[in-house]
Amino acid sequence: MSADNFMAIIYEDGKYHGYHCCASLDYFNVEDYKRQGTYQFTEDTWQGAVDACYNFGYLEYGYDFINRPPDKQDILDLIWDTWLESHELIMNLPFDHYMVCVKEQLREAFLHYHQGKPDKAMNEVVDLISVSINWLVWFGQYKEDIRELVVNRVTSRMKDKTREIIEKYEQLRIDQDMSLWD
Repeated sequence: MSADNFMAIIYEDGKYHGYHCCASLDYFNVEDYKRQGTYQFTEDTWQGAVDACYNFGYLEYGYDFINRPPDKQDILDLIWDTWLESHELIMNLPFDHYMVCVKEQLREAFLHYHQGKPDKAMNEVVDLISVSINWLVWFGQYKEDIRELVVNRVTSRMKDKTREIIEKYEQLRIDQDMSLWD
C-alpha cells in the first residue's frame, strides 16, 4: 500500500462505493481504476460512506467523492465535473490565459449590468467562479485542496475583517477611473 492513499467514493446505482486508491495514480483516471479493482465498501447513505472511510483506517489524503448524487452536489462539484473532460487542456494553458478570462468576464458583467440586464451580468459572475476554479486546477489543486484553500483564506483573511476589506476596495473604486469598462 502506498503512503499517499485515499478513498475514492463513487455514487452509482443508488449506492456509494469506496475504492482504495493510490494518489500517485492519475487522479483523473479513478473511474478507469475503479473498474479494474473491487470496492472496499458499499453504503446506502452519504454519511455511511463517510463513516466507512474513517473506519477503513489511515488514509493520508482522506476521501473524495468522485461524483455525487444531484442532491449532494455543491457548486464546486458541478463546476469540477463539467470541466473534468478538459483537464489536460486546462493544465497546458499559460498563466495569462486566466488573467484574460477574468478581465473579459468582468468587462462583460459590467456591460450587461449597465445595459439593464442583471441576469446576464450574474451569469458572467458565475463564469468568474468557474474560471477561478479552473485557475486553481491549473495550479495543481484538486477539489479537496480547493475546499481547504477556501476555508483557510476565509478564516485567515476575511473573518472579522469584512468591513475593512469592503472599505479598502471601495476606496480603490473611488480612486480608479471606471470608464475603461465602457
